[in-house]
Amino acid sequence: MTSRIQLPETLRVARAKPRIYSIGDKPWASDTEFVVALYPGLPDGAIDAFIADYGLDLIERTRIKLLDQVVLKLRYPEDMSPRDVLDMATDIRVFRAQPDYFYYPSSGEQSRASVPYAGLQYAFDRLGLEQSGAQANRLEASGEGVRLAVIDSGIRSDHPALTGAVSSRFTAFVPTGEAQLVPEHGTAVASIIAAQSGMRGMARNVSLLSAQVFQANAQGNMVADSFDIVRGIDWAVQQGADILNLSFAGGRDDLLEMALLKASEKGVVLVAAAGNEGADAPVAFPAAYAPVIAVTATDEEDALYVFANQGDDVELAAPGVDILVAVGTNGFALQSGTSMATAYISGAVALLLQKEPELSVEEIKQRLSGSALDLGPQGKDPLFGYGRLDVSRALAGGEPD
Repeated sequence: MTSRIQLPETLRVARAKPRIYSIGDKPWASDTEFVVALYPGLPDGAIDAFIADYGLDLIERTRIKLLDQVVLKLRYPEDMSPRDVLDMATDIRVFRAQPDYFYYPSSGEQSRASVPYAGLQYAFDRLGLEQSGAQANRLEASGEGVRLAVIDSGIRSDHPALTGAVSSRFTAFVPTGEAQLVPEHGTAVASIIAAQSGMRGMARNVSLLSAQVFQANAQGNMVADSFDIVRGIDWAVQQGADILNLSFAGGRDDLLEMALLKASEKGVVLVAAAGNEGADAPVAFPAAYAPVIAVTATDEEDALYVFANQGDDVELAAPGVDILVAVGTNGFALQSGTSMATAYISGAVALLLQKEPELSVEEIKQRLSGSALDLGPQGKDPLFGYGRLDVSRALAGGEPD
């Protein structure tokens, strides 16, 4: 017999209307699977009974240490709707029941770079790392001793730009059917952060943790769901990650928000892409969550990336247009998107943490925003946030060189 707590109908209806972030013509959540987080302390027998009471088909089960909860990925029965899933949260065993939301990498156009050429990397000049005196700061701080997790599609170990850069790996799944593991996006992001050769990485000695949670679906879209992203975050935090790079975008997701909040409370710095849906789209999640640094993209002239999302949640800007990245097994290309800008901010945080490991999450955010070059309307604005980051100033304590 199912144990349930009846909520007033008005409350139940309100819970059935989650805020949905527009992601073009891509689906915002799975239409075949959903996610349930159970209250801590339930014995295995109670979990099995819960599944049997509702006649559910269990796809996967995991324990998220960050939340101290067992989380289930389940298949919708034929007679169950998303509304029924939300109502399932009235069961005294259920902490949260929700759709299995989808997220997509925040990268846009790509053009091929014929040869590795560090001169293409205008970002270092824009970020204040080519100025007189800035090189000394950079030589002192290369990210050594800092652990940075790239929650993405995986990182190629066979690309010469990233030889030896990855210290630990996690893969959320073994692909089945038409799904494929395609680590191109994660490799591109990682190369901006920690490239060893062929191009310059922001924090060349940082220790990369690769959480492979994205895969290509049957339609060719790179996609990850709530269940796997939270597993990847949990793994990264257990591995001692100091920074999470979240170069992807999607809708509001209570399970993901809780995991990120717990990570932030443990002192992990969270950096995420604002999104590439254009000026009419609000800042995407997870960037829009309060603990997360929301990053937009600019070009060589400090103009806003034309496809960048806009809104009050934008905090920082960094170069993200025509950025040199590693692709394939030994190639390089120019890519654009808020994903690329996010990687530069993550790399900058790694430099800061090596020099000043005692900095708190809030102190890091204040240092980055306080050292930024104000762009657009005076003060924080919905296009550039506090402005385009000046890493040299941030490393110098927020004061000009």
